[in-house]
Amino acid sequence: MAAERWASAAVSDFAVESITDIKDSFNRHLHFDVVKDRNVATPRDFYQALAHTVWDKLCSRWIRTQQFHRMNDPKVSIDTYVKHWMRSSLVLNLVTQRRTYAPILSKRFAQVS
Repeated sequence: MAAERWASAAVSDFAVESITDIKDSFNRHLHFDVVKDRNVATPRDFYQALAHTVWDKLCSRWIRTQQFHRMNDPKVSIDTYVKHWMRSSLVLNLVTQRRTYAPILSKRFAQVS
């Protein structure tokens, strides 16, 4: 029930996906938040309109992330981290040993043949 309620409040319909949508959002914020048009706006006004545009995008993505976490519960167990750490350590040790012992072994095999 709760997941359906959150799914109905999706903001994917309002996501800014193209350049024209970003421009439209920027112009909307310039006109309605800063209450100026391009002819009289100062650099600070442009900055504020752009900040509002970016804030909208971040908020919509944050809400989508929260909805994803509520529906999927993407927690990773400690076993996954331990396996990754052990694999990385093993590979690093093998590379280090190969670098350390390769010159010694190549000299020994060169003497035998």
